Amino acid sequence: MDGVLNKFDYPMCIGALDGTHISIKAPQGLESDYYNYKKFHSIIILATVDSNMLFTYANVGAPGRCNDAYVYSKCQLYDVIQNDTYSKHYMKINNIKVQSHLIADSAFKLDRTLMKPYTILPDMPKENATFNYRLSRCRCTIERPFGLLKNRFRCLKRKMEFHMDNTTNIIKTLVVLHNLCIITGDHSEADWDMLAPENIYKSL
Repeated sequence: MDGVLNKFDYPMCIGALDGTHISIKAPQGLESDYYNYKKFHSIIILATVDSNMLFTYANVGAPGRCNDAYVYSKCQLYDVIQNDTYSKHYMKINNIKVQSHLIADSAFKLDRTLMKPYTILPDMPKENATFNYRLSRCRCTIERPFGLLKNRFRCLKRKMEFHMDNTTNIIKTLVVLHNLCIITGDHSEADWDMLAPENIYKSL
C-alpha cells in the first residue's frame, strides 16, 4: 500500500486488478465456451499487481467467453478480500474511513473492497475528475506487466495448442518467472526487443 501511495499519491490500494486473454486451441466440444468477444478462442489471466509490477495474485484458466468481473466474483481472491479482516485496515481521510481495496476499470462492480472510475461526464465535479486521474495512473501499473509478461515469454502471443492442464500450468510458471525477473533486475521489455531473432546472435 505504501508503494502505491508514494508513487501515485493514492492511499490504501493493495493492488490493481485486470484480465488479459491468451489464445488457445479450444477443448473439443467446448469451442463456444472459449470464444471471446475479440473473436478468438482463449483463456483468461485475471491478476493483481503491485506498484513494482509484481503479480501478487493470478487466476489462470477461465474460459474466454467469461467477462473479467464474472471471473473475479467466482475466484478465491474475491472471497478473501471480502473477509472482514480487510475492513480493519483503514486510513481516515477527512474523517472518512478509507479501507484497503483493489482498483479496477469500469467493467468491475463497485463495492467497499474495489474502487473504479466515476462515469465521465462533461460537467463532472473537479474532485471526481481528480480521483479518476489518480486511479488511472495507478491502473496503468497492471497494463504494463501484462505487456511485459507477453514480451518476455512470446509463446503467450501465439496460440497455445497444449492440453488445457499443461497450458494453465505453463502460464502460472511464466507468471512466477516474470516476478523473479523483476526482483533480480533481469531484462526489461526494451531489452527483450533488442534480443529479437535478427539481433540475438549479435549479443553472443
